[in-house]
Amino acid sequence: MVVSSYSCPRRHPLGKERGMTALRTTVAACVALLASCPGLNSAHSSEGKAEVVLRNGKIYTADSTRSIAQAIAFTGNTILAVGHDEDMVPLIGAKTQTVDLQGKLVLPGMIDTHIHPIFGAVDRLKCSLAGVPARIDALKPAIHACLAKEPGGPDKWVEAVQLDNYGFSSMARDLDSIESARPLVLEGNDGHTAWVNSRGLELVGVAAATPDPPGGKIARDASGAPIGAFFDNATALVLDKIPEPSVEERAALTAGELKNMSAYGLTSLMDAYVTPAEAAVWRRLYESGKLSMRVRTAIYVEDPNDDSDQSVARLIAASKAGDVDPNFLRAGVVKVFADGVMEYPAQTAALLSPYLDADGNPTKNVGELYFDPQRFSRLVAKIDAAGLAVHPMPLAIGPCARASMLSRMLAKQMESGTTATRLPICSSLIRAIFPGSRSSA
Repeated sequence: MVVSSYSCPRRHPLGKERGMTALRTTVAACVALLASCPGLNSAHSSEGKAEVVLRNGKIYTADSTRSIAQAIAFTGNTILAVGHDEDMVPLIGAKTQTVDLQGKLVLPGMIDTHIHPIFGAVDRLKCSLAGVPARIDALKPAIHACLAKEPGGPDKWVEAVQLDNYGFSSMARDLDSIESARPLVLEGNDGHTAWVNSRGLELVGVAAATPDPPGGKIARDASGAPIGAFFDNATALVLDKIPEPSVEERAALTAGELKNMSAYGLTSLMDAYVTPAEAAVWRRLYESGKLSMRVRTAIYVEDPNDDSDQSVARLIAASKAGDVDPNFLRAGVVKVFADGVMEYPAQTAALLSPYLDADGNPTKNVGELYFDPQRFSRLVAKIDAAGLAVHPMPLAIGPCARASMLSRMLAKQMESGTTATRLPICSSLIRAIFPGSRSSA
């Protein structure tokens, strides 16, 4: 539940931030998280009174008529009554906390079903390129300013994040004109692209013989040699070379990020990419009492082609370990990279027809599925049997990937002769299904 805390302008646009790691939304009414109330997790009061009563406000009920009430009473996670101020009087006891809203608006808490708050929090420590035009001449002074603040030797990485990478293309030698002595990486704000300079490419250690990782692409020249661009899961080849802050540091940074999110009315989220490193941060926040909202974690599947019982057992074990508290921290979801992204220059999302070139003519590129449909079908069937859901990423952005995923699920149900009550796939950012269809993101 969120309640507005001050008078707001008619519109409150949020600044543009890294696409996969930061909140992107516009809040129509300015909201702030209701100050912590005593006993929100306790059982109902033995005397039948409410723990908290909010009165003299505008309570948006989100019912079928979108009605506005004046007051609300609740105990723990249960709303006891919604109506007029006078309706709450019988529920007010000696221990009830009564809040005069003075006409302020109360909204149901908002839920972000695909976000990366840990990544976003850590990014605040890095060189921000937000708002900087994605051109070498414009990026150079911004990155030089960061270098001046944080000098280092030939092995100390320079991480520049939130690059507005849509349409941006670069090779390692291009970034050498910005910085050649230290390893430099530019990370796109879509969370799926990274570019390194020659020193960075040397430290990453990839070569023509290096295979593309599952769910990722290494950009190469005609001879097969890497040119310094990495897409989707291949970005991990770069990022894994860069030291991460400690669990304690990341937990502290994430706690601050959660506070910022709460100020905009978010009360629950799903972290859509969780490895053991992220799981440790969430557990640390929970155990230290600093987890200020409900969190669900999507356990990352390293290889969607691995349908072995051992692989599934590892996912189940990771999910069970993530089920810390059913009210505040739980897992139950696995994250799979189905294909890539549509944006140039990556264009790794699997399409039903070829991508177009700059002149609007079809190319030979239709993207690529990051899984074998048969193996993926078996993998999801096993995951579903274990009671887990699948969060495809980027949620089968390309219609070919989505069609393949859904067809495999339906085929499996037909083979088993069962009528499923649900598909074990959760998609929160579906963009397009087939030409002429309509969907929302």
